Amino acid sequence: LDKVKKKINLPDLDTEDYQPLPDWKPCPAYLEERKDYDLFAVYYRSVNHVFQYTIENALLDQLAEKRKQYMIAMNPETALKKGVSEGDVISVESAQSGMMVKGMAHLTERIHSSVIGILGTGGHWSKSLKIGNKKGKGVSMEWLIGSDLRSVDGPSGNPDLCAKVRVKKAETAQLEPIATKGSA
Repeated sequence: LDKVKKKINLPDLDTEDYQPLPDWKPCPAYLEERKDYDLFAVYYRSVNHVFQYTIENALLDQLAEKRKQYMIAMNPETALKKGVSEGDVISVESAQSGMMVKGMAHLTERIHSSVIGILGTGGHWSKSLKIGNKKGKGVSMEWLIGSDLRSVDGPSGNPDLCAKVRVKKAETAQLEPIATKGSA
């Protein structure tokens, strides 16, 4: 593997995970030291949405709205510290990518105080989607995850499913259809 890595010029590809017994290694989110990036954004899947395709199903869309799945899940204690209320538009800025997304806050005790939860099927930008690209249909977690090889699991090729972020109540209640560059 190391020979192939040199041959195709991928010096940043970490091959240490190719070992008989797995162990834990921190991803870039866990290595972030800037104190103002104080939360982890995690990507989660809904039982009623599969991959990216079911977001176009009107019945499943209604169910996701009713269950507040398009909103960004946040612990009420954390929200109180940040001056955020149920339904507020919040800005989420990633330390890894430098990108910022906006979404509506849903306060729930079902999430840890150091984490915000983002539905993995929301935030589409494609104009060909009739439902999925509308404002308020979630945010895309992919904008927050780093796009370098450090953010990819070597053996599986999967991207990280978390990012270190900072969150604040948005200055305007306008939802953006896609991510923008930095400064929440």
